[in-house]
Amino acid sequence: MKPIRSWLPESVRGQLLLAFSILFASAMVLGLVGWWGMHNTRDALQNLQSQALPGIARSLEFAQRTASLAAAAPYVAESHQPFQLQSEADALRARMREVASLAEQLPHVEAPILDLKPSLTALDAAIEGLIEVTRSDLFLREDLRERLFQLDSGRALAGTGGPSPGVVDGLYGDLVAAASMEDPDLLAAATRSP
Repeated sequence: MKPIRSWLPESVRGQLLLAFSILFASAMVLGLVGWWGMHNTRDALQNLQSQALPGIARSLEFAQRTASLAAAAPYVAESHQPFQLQSEADALRARMREVASLAEQLPHVEAPILDLKPSLTALDAAIEGLIEVTRSDLFLREDLRERLFQLDSGRALAGTGGPSPGVVDGLYGDLVAAASMEDPDLLAAATRSP
């Protein structure tokens, strides 16, 4: 076998031609590797855009809708009029429907910890419970106002020989029960009694 030196050209022109040929081949190889890398990057980016980004966008929208749902709940609890409660409850229910429809559009994940259905069911039950408690509170407030009116009427009539002290004592007991908001069942029972 011949030594490597014997394969190399002896003239300067030949050596320069060989050096430029090696540089050209190296540049071509580097260019092909770069093109192949860019092609793979483009494919990965297209895959990300077509598969992951829509799910991420839906998840972000789901989070925003859920946050708006949580932000709207105090308005329901602070309702002081039945029509206000009805409009706030309708808005809250509409937001809950939007959240539920977005949850259906989210990509399905097999992990049971990420299953949203039980959480959404519990959230819906909590919202309905909040609406019902607020509605009950409004009715109890109205009953309390009615009892206060009866008490004021009883006081006015008491001086003129009106209702018996038993009626006034019953109204007083109702007001004491209404004032102790610790036991809602006691309050509801006291306001329903004649």
